[in-house]
Amino acid sequence: MRIYRPPDGSALFANVHAHWLPFDLERDKWTYVDDIADAEVIPVMQWRSHGDILSELQCLRDDQLLVLLMTFHMMDNQDTFQGCEDKANPFRDNAKHVSVIHTNAYNNHPDHIYYDMMWNRHKAYYTEYEQHDLANRVWSLSASKSTYHISGLAKREWAKHFLCLNRIYYNIHQDPRMRARALLADHLRDSNGWISDPQRGNIIEPEAMTTDMRYHLLSGSTTWWPAARFYYENSYISIYVESLTHSTHASLISEKTYDAFMNGHFILPFGYSGLIEDIRDRGFILPDWINYDYDQISDFDDRFSKFLEEVDRLLALPIATIHQHWQKDLPTLEKNRHWFWKKPYDELHSKIQARYNLTCR
Repeated sequence: MRIYRPPDGSALFANVHAHWLPFDLERDKWTYVDDIADAEVIPVMQWRSHGDILSELQCLRDDQLLVLLMTFHMMDNQDTFQGCEDKANPFRDNAKHVSVIHTNAYNNHPDHIYYDMMWNRHKAYYTEYEQHDLANRVWSLSASKSTYHISGLAKREWAKHFLCLNRIYYNIHQDPRMRARALLADHLRDSNGWISDPQRGNIIEPEAMTTDMRYHLLSGSTTWWPAARFYYENSYISIYVESLTHSTHASLISEKTYDAFMNGHFILPFGYSGLIEDIRDRGFILPDWINYDYDQISDFDDRFSKFLEEVDRLLALPIATIHQHWQKDLPTLEKNRHWFWKKPYDELHSKIQARYNLTCR
């Protein structure tokens, strides 16, 4: 298919190279064109004023598909069908066919396009870094291949119980997700583990950290730099609050879970009710010695309370016992890591092609 690739500075698209990875991952299937009139598909990011975008976009033909790329940020209950319609409607005077590309796995309405950007990002960076031009993408500014390098699964002597990657934005502390993260940080403060809290100066360093990366971490930047191997080799369980915590109409698995699996960790996540089932549905195997029953509780506060009970139970286990579990379950941890090589990419081109064929021909 022919897709319009806007020039840098376009009102349609912010920093084209930084945000173009969904299309570059399938570069062999796309024909990039530099004239809207020659394109079948025209992508837009809503980063400039609506007037600026429409002024550059003008009116599209009935055989052209406008796609709104909304894959770089996700919040609770975002990008439901109605949410996608609300984003698409303002463009429908200029384009007959408009679809939102989103990352909400619960929204499979055919008018819009679900795309698992998180999975594709992790698969590309961890397993095929050299096959794609991944430098200076939106998530990996200042990073290099070393940032995403992994080593064999191993545990060092005197490893700690847990690693808690826990970015808290204190200016929105009433948000349920931030409230849960703050409570978890307080709950774990004197326990045997590693805890991050960048806005209070407590950072978990990435591999090959630079001065620029340190600045961005301390300033609350949302770039994606996994914790250095040292932290995973010196702990057993990732305990964390996921990106979505109270959704009833949205599903997303983020780097907090994928990084843990890639680095051979057990996981204990707090998220929306049903998160654990969604993780298993993606093909990952969870241990039977960790109790995930809290995930089935619908009420947020009750679910969080039961989650903390399991945190306490695990932290009360001697490290020697957890190490025995790790030795027994090492084949499972290796399978979870290998899944990033085995499971294919989520293909965006075929989904856009299907949508185009349905409406534009």
